[in-house]
Amino acid sequence: MDSLFIPHKRKKVDDDDDDEYIDVEHDKKIKIEDGKEIKIEDDDDEKDGSEVADGDDELMEGDGDDGLPYDGSMEQFPKHAAFDPELADIKNALTSTVKEVLAIFRSAGQCDSDRMESFKRRAAALESIPKPPPLKIAFLGGAGEGKSSLLNALVDIPGLARSGATGNTCTCVATEYGAAFPHQKKKYAAKVQYYDLDAVRELLSEHVISYFGYWYEFDSSWTDDERFEMQLKAVTAVKTFVALFCRESSFKSEEAAEKFLDAHKASPDDLIIRMYGWAQELLTAKPEEGEPSMDYCEAADDKEYHRTIGPLLSPVAQDKTPALWPLVKQVTIGVKESRVLKFLTIADLPGITDTNQVKVNATHDHLRTCDGLWLVAKITRAIEDTTVSAMYARYEERFRGRIGIICTQTDANADRDLVRGLEEAKVDMKAYNKLRQQVKSTGGEISQLKGKIRSRMSAQASKERTRKVKPLKAELSRLELKRNTLQQSSFATLVSARSEHVIGGLKRELAGRLEHKPELLVFCVSNKHYANLKEGEGGVDQLKPNETGIPGLRSYVLSLAAPGELQALEDYAKHHLTVFLKSIELWVISRHVEGKDELLEIVGEPHATVNAKIKIYLDDFQDLVQGQIHNQGARLASKHAEQAVAIFEKKRREKHGATIKAFMRKSGKYKTSSCPQESWNEQFLDTATRSMKPRWNKINKWQAESTQKMQKELIEQVWDMLDALQERKPTKVLDMDNFAQMLKGEETGIANAFRDHNIKYAHEMRFVSSLNVENATNNNDSNLKLDCTQDRHTGFFYQAMEPAYADCRADSGTLLSPRPASLPCPGPGTTARCSDLLTKHLNKKPPESPFAQAASMATASIIDNAQTQANGLQDTLDAIFEDIYNHFDGMVDSEVANAGEQPMKKVLKEYVNEAKPKFEKALADLERVKEKYVA
Repeated sequence: MDSLFIPHKRKKVDDDDDDEYIDVEHDKKIKIEDGKEIKIEDDDDEKDGSEVADGDDELMEGDGDDGLPYDGSMEQFPKHAAFDPELADIKNALTSTVKEVLAIFRSAGQCDSDRMESFKRRAAALESIPKPPPLKIAFLGGAGEGKSSLLNALVDIPGLARSGATGNTCTCVATEYGAAFPHQKKKYAAKVQYYDLDAVRELLSEHVISYFGYWYEFDSSWTDDERFEMQLKAVTAVKTFVALFCRESSFKSEEAAEKFLDAHKASPDDLIIRMYGWAQELLTAKPEEGEPSMDYCEAADDKEYHRTIGPLLSPVAQDKTPALWPLVKQVTIGVKESRVLKFLTIADLPGITDTNQVKVNATHDHLRTCDGLWLVAKITRAIEDTTVSAMYARYEERFRGRIGIICTQTDANADRDLVRGLEEAKVDMKAYNKLRQQVKSTGGEISQLKGKIRSRMSAQASKERTRKVKPLKAELSRLELKRNTLQQSSFATLVSARSEHVIGGLKRELAGRLEHKPELLVFCVSNKHYANLKEGEGGVDQLKPNETGIPGLRSYVLSLAAPGELQALEDYAKHHLTVFLKSIELWVISRHVEGKDELLEIVGEPHATVNAKIKIYLDDFQDLVQGQIHNQGARLASKHAEQAVAIFEKKRREKHGATIKAFMRKSGKYKTSSCPQESWNEQFLDTATRSMKPRWNKINKWQAESTQKMQKELIEQVWDMLDALQERKPTKVLDMDNFAQMLKGEETGIANAFRDHNIKYAHEMRFVSSLNVENATNNNDSNLKLDCTQDRHTGFFYQAMEPAYADCRADSGTLLSPRPASLPCPGPGTTARCSDLLTKHLNKKPPESPFAQAASMATASIIDNAQTQANGLQDTLDAIFEDIYNHFDGMVDSEVANAGEQPMKKVLKEYVNEAKPKFEKALADLERVKEKYVA
């Protein structure tokens, strides 16, 4: 039994059919007598004004304590070197060194030599430790699944994301929540980015087509699902137009809008032009300085935040103020004072099943920028909802290691019917039943004790009565606390049992969809109960903080960010700061030597090889990709076409003609109420995808080996250069040991340059199975691979097939797309004609073959991506080798020394001797802290 959703209003105290209940809302025991509910209240003593009576009353007070509001900042950081408490002192020791050098620069007199200015710029850049780019995790889920409340709980800011009574939220556009912007002054800030004008025209056109398509181009061959979808799109179009153009009298209401649209059915192109003009006015009328496609605002508190930012995202027009959300591409919210958002950006995305394709495409584009994906669904339907498992299977490889399912509302319907359902599903409920029996037993003790107290209280008020009643009431308080604790434990146990059952069900469901056994990551959370804790509320059926699942999820999030945080610190200390301090040390003890130019020529030799190495790498890469992707794609095109046509012919035999027509109208992608979304393009491409994988892996293996070889050669050349220098007699008077230590820092920089290059390459290219980048912070599957294998607007096969689908759609013609004269006359046999058209398109020979075209587009994109990444690598290597050259130049004085530099050198020399031990200790402490966390 996977779905366990049974409404309830009250809970029984025990598992038997007795007549006692707990009123959940008021936490009172209820006794059923003669069919009537009677609350059993604690008995107060007689209010006779005596001291004894007052003392008895006082004993009955203070039974409960709602507790203090919960604060996520009380939680400990995950056990990782990046969060070790000692790091604060280590970071301070490192940055204080730079600050002290800057203070010397400012106080040691005037010195404006080029080298001093270079040192000052470098010091200013190193004054603080750079933060790594935050990980970006996408939330995907339908309306009402709890994404907004989950986000609020995770970042520990109630109300940050509002769901709204209308069900329309910021999730109608991509909304990112992250750390404060660099120059943000207030607690909250928002950047609202609008679509460019071309996208706005496309969006308006699609809505106009949707409206007229449903009301004036009704096709009797539509399936029920198509008809419902077309109706939904038409309704959405009207609501969108009313939200945008409410200032126009023709759109003051939905009825007026429909009347206006109907009046323009004969001239839809003119209508789109008119609406496009209105949209332009909305976008250009905003008081932004030079950025008509961007809004920015800040707010000091929650109230101002919702008052200021709300209108930008309101789903409906208010007081004739247009709701601009249909034109919004992305919203970015900057938040101060959130522990999680210091390390993580959360992208709350619209679903990819949105009725508007422009919005769907924007979501696909946004997913390309994300490092992880969390699918959010209510626990009561997480298993049954095929969308969850289908989305997981679709993106598991792309986000492997950083894809998960978040089941919300774990507290929902945790009642006796849930227990029965779990028992029917063979879930072990012994622990729960034992706790319920203890609740019942303790309840019996309480009833007996209350009876005894009532008996004693029936006596006349006296000190003797107080003496006898006092220990009984103390025992009553203890038993009631015990019962509440047992009640809470039994509730938590039931919630946990369902969570484990759902996790097991999801594993079984996904096992049938994936080729391998995934390491499924599932978090089951109660946003509601965490919100109660934030307000200091609760009762006997209140989950404790850890039982809500939110602290565990938060700890997991921070553990994802930890490696990047530690890596940024190490890069700063072992490369940038090491080189900076060593370069100063070399400069302050510089000496004039003969043959300086010859020595500098030796220093520049490794740099001279970089450009040639990059060019050879790119030429070889291009040849490999051309052969493995383009040429092989063209050679195998006929084979792939034969298999694709066989798949299509099978569909023609098995599916109803109306369904076939629906698929062709929707570019081969369609779903029905009884079947999940199906993509013909991906099925046609399946054999091509399978044949591509080993070739793709071959390319990636070559790339990894080639860059590793290039890195090794460059580092060897650096040390060969040092050996060559040391063989020259003039260097005997130079501090070559310190120069070697500086080179060690630059060696770290070279290794980091290749590491970062491979991470970027992996983000676009690699299959996960072939990725082996040490310390990589982004080891997910590639965006280009998704474009090669999935049906999306950026997909290569999608683009190659779209002309055929466009001809299928044009076969009957529309108001906005008149039927081409080149096509056969409309009439009976449209489905057959379109089927033949699609078959012919699949069977085209290279280079017109869609399989060959897709391979050609993939080849071009892969090579362009490699060129871009290699350019970035070369820029970084150029900067490192220029650094090496300049630092050696700095340790070799000119024949005529710069007199203005001498006082500065003297002061810095004294400081370096003092600071060197402190810096070396900080490096040693960093290594010691890391060793504490080695498994």
